[in-house]
Amino acid sequence: MLDILIRASFFLLMVALGYGVKKLGVLTKEDGVALARVVLNITLPCAILVSFRTFVFSWSYMLIPVF
Repeated sequence: MLDILIRASFFLLMVALGYGVKKLGVLTKEDGVALARVVLNITLPCAILVSFRTFVFSWSYMLIPVF
């Protein structure tokens, strides 16, 4: 339970940090576009690959689209 609270508080901290950076005017719109590209093209695929590290395939998963 403590691990979940730590992760949730970290995500809230990241949102607050992003909001603060936006309000202070540290980053411009062009910087936001560049950061979005990095997130979509590097961070997201890496997160997907890491999530497959613990994935165990079962044929019963193939029934999910049927429902």
